[in-house]
Amino acid sequence: MKVSTNLFFDRASNQLGTVQSSLSKTQEQLSTGKQITKPSDEPDKASLVTRLESELARQKKLPRHAGFGGNQIEQPGNGLAQRQRCHVPHQRTDGAGQQ
Repeated sequence: MKVSTNLFFDRASNQLGTVQSSLSKTQEQLSTGKQITKPSDEPDKASLVTRLESELARQKKLPRHAGFGGNQIEQPGNGLAQRQRCHVPHQRTDGAGQQ
């Protein structure tokens, strides 16, 4: 079987193109510091990253919202805070009223 020089050249060119593409992708990952530079690189991992980022953003808001709710209850002019103070049952320590 006779193998032509053109066949060797075509294969070498294709392999060189593949290696050059891989090198370019690796250089982009190194320069950005990210393993996934485009969502099309790995769609499943990109969607996971998006979900995790949105969950982190949601959790960062939680302490702020919890503090806001606590402040609303504890404000002196708030009727709920006043009712809570008025309806606290007094416990007797002398044993009277126990069954």
